[in-house]
Amino acid sequence: MNLKVTSLILIFGYFTIGLAAPARWTIQTVALRDYEEATAVAESLSNLGYQAYTEFAMNIGSQYTRVRIGCFETRDGAERMATHLRGAVTASAVPQHLSPETTLLHCTDSEVGFFKPNSWSIVYAGNTAIVFQVEILDHRGFVEYNNGTWHLRMKSEYQELLSSEPLGPFFQKLIEDKPLVFAHLSEGVSAVCPGLLLWHTQDTAIVDDGDAIVSCRITQIP
Repeated sequence: MNLKVTSLILIFGYFTIGLAAPARWTIQTVALRDYEEATAVAESLSNLGYQAYTEFAMNIGSQYTRVRIGCFETRDGAERMATHLRGAVTASAVPQHLSPETTLLHCTDSEVGFFKPNSWSIVYAGNTAIVFQVEILDHRGFVEYNNGTWHLRMKSEYQELLSSEPLGPFFQKLIEDKPLVFAHLSEGVSAVCPGLLLWHTQDTAIVDDGDAIVSCRITQIP
């Protein structure tokens, strides 16, 4: 393999073709014996814009009410949101498998486009694609997100454009001084994924989540 390509691939996370996750994920915050206390916690999280809900569980003959947040297609996506929640919004946030009986309408499918090198920048942001220039070990390449897929290119076919108006339903808010991306969905406003919003289309937000550039796509639960 060409040295330039080998060097650039070092910065990639889940950019290449991967297997579908065996199950969807959610985030558990607390499990309480007191149902009213649990519903109050879920309501306070919902008021902040999180997709919070409750469900019952049994443990050693006792019934508990779990307070959980969101639906995520991948463990990594759930863990990124859990990291955002822990210590700032909730004391605990642990990824768990989504229960089959959960009645949520939407899920977030997060995918790392690339882990950020020391030098990177946006060179194109149009209506249907965004292109990043990245440099590692003195080699330059381009990472492109287009039509729901990440691509690594040695050249960019796009001319520089940084002024296109985004088309999607996403917007940025700070929760406890942490950046979070929200979307206007059919059931109302909902938190989608952590990070700084860079660009978006009708169903996908591209965000800077600290260590990586991540695509967050909204999917419907059948």
